[in-house]
Amino acid sequence: MRCYSCRKDGNRSYVKPGPEIRLYLRKYADGEIKYFVSNAPGSLAVQEPDRAATLRWPIEQCFEECKSNLGTGHYECRSY
Repeated sequence: MRCYSCRKDGNRSYVKPGPEIRLYLRKYADGEIKYFVSNAPGSLAVQEPDRAATLRWPIEQCFEECKSNLGTGHYECRSY
């Protein structure tokens, strides 16, 4: 669903609407609900966020297997 990001406007007590964002909700068979927020454009097909959300698990599994089987536990993939 499309939503608007809201931020507090300085020291004032009201909230100012910000840019349009997308909220993705997914309910699993066990009743667990997961969500994420995206700044994807409004023209993006509805299936794309679902595809991106379901691809995360195989990618994380791949990293875990590489760390344990190939000995890449010391390798940093991300930096801040």
